[in-house]
Amino acid sequence: VRGGRMHYNARLQAPNVWEIAVDPSIVDEAAAIFAEPAFHSVTAEGEPYEEVHSSAGPFFVHRVLSWSSDAAWVAVDSAAGFDRFRSLFERMRLPERLAPLVPGAELRMYCAFYVVRSQCSAANYHYDYKRSVGTDALTLITPLHNYRERHSFQLSYISQRLEDLKAAAAEASSEELLPRAAGEVRRYEYRKGRAIVFGSSFMHSTEVGAGCGGEPHAYMCFTFGTTQEERWPSILETIGSQSRLLVKPSGELGFSELGAALEALIDGRLGAHR
Repeated sequence: VRGGRMHYNARLQAPNVWEIAVDPSIVDEAAAIFAEPAFHSVTAEGEPYEEVHSSAGPFFVHRVLSWSSDAAWVAVDSAAGFDRFRSLFERMRLPERLAPLVPGAELRMYCAFYVVRSQCSAANYHYDYKRSVGTDALTLITPLHNYRERHSFQLSYISQRLEDLKAAAAEASSEELLPRAAGEVRRYEYRKGRAIVFGSSFMHSTEVGAGCGGEPHAYMCFTFGTTQEERWPSILETIGSQSRLLVKPSGELGFSELGAALEALIDGRLGAHR
């Protein structure tokens, strides 16, 4: 179903979500980078922000301390790094495959990063994007490997009936279509060579569980979407805190909201010591 930038996936029984095939050999390239020693301790306790260096250049580590897990976002943090991961993005043919879902003349990769975690003790259901974003911006997640733990520690999400979504869309003035109680908890099992892609109104959480023997589960992720500048402020509310750098709809690489705040903090400290 389309209309108001809302799509319904009958198989997954949820809005604005798709599963697609991705080339495992390209995923292997991302996995080889993440296997380097620089990334071995990103789930360990430490400062919320850290920079690590790899053969693909620097990465910005953001440990998500507010979640009931040891999750970390590990984002590319240089122009060369963006170019390298944009090559993976394009060789997967994601722009031409997914552009029909996104308003605008072309599709822009905003950021590339890994998400990694070894355990989750409580669900944290959330939407990645506010309802008004629709499919102006999307997130893609695909595992680097087929991990041993399969019975837990996957993706939980809230299914919603199409007729309920239609009724809510006609009446709702609130930010989201339906409360969590309106749907049922379902699970999506990650598989190498498959990716889940979603936009707004897809309520999800990491499933409670842990990797076998404390094994971290790592995923390659892309955020991407429209080149329409007027849509950027709403999109930025979600992706502005995941990384230090972002590519804007114009194609310009610059600081995210978090990156700008960190730079201002550093400048303030330097100024205080002059």
